Amino acid sequence: ACAQQVDDFVRVDIAGIGDDPDLFVFEEDVELVLMSFFRDRQVPTRLRSKPVFSVGRRRDGSRCRDAVYPPCGVVPFRGLAFLAAPFFFLFPTPDLCYFMFRDAFCSLFSRSQALTTRTTASTADDDSALGLAKLFEDLLVGSEPLLVAHLLDLGVEPLDIAFPWMLTSFAGYIEIDQLFHLWDRLIAYDSLELVAVLAVAVFV
Repeated sequence: ACAQQVDDFVRVDIAGIGDDPDLFVFEEDVELVLMSFFRDRQVPTRLRSKPVFSVGRRRDGSRCRDAVYPPCGVVPFRGLAFLAAPFFFLFPTPDLCYFMFRDAFCSLFSRSQALTTRTTASTADDDSALGLAKLFEDLLVGSEPLLVAHLLDLGVEPLDIAFPWMLTSFAGYIEIDQLFHLWDRLIAYDSLELVAVLAVAVFV
């Protein structure tokens, strides 16, 4: 039942690719990659930042903290399909795309899925979801306080708009060539702080 729920969520997320003029041709391959990802038990050992903890249940229904579900240890989230799809522009086969996506997610993109700023010494605190949110708000308020005040008067929370951009490192929100320029810099600096900076730049 749990596996079916995860599969259903993945298929709903992948359906969004079908409406994208650049990515729709990869819809079936992305499904293959993500189905493999959520069943990969090597992922938890590779994650540099742990996403939300997944807890399983024993057969008697009691909670079991050493059981991880899905097996990859990553809770499905909206936009993961758009995070995986761009790799098909770089690698010709699903198996190559899978391993490159897995490595990129485990070493970099997983940081934005972690809710805590308590990370390893080699990972900046600002790479977590809360860290990126704080950095975005600090930069936006510091550079455009009148804009922030105006948006709040209108009942618009800037972070509500920008948070999905940062969680997926802008995958699905900007053109593919621009996305690769951004990701190239994220990899070079080994940091996701630039996604918060770009989110602020969109507003100003």
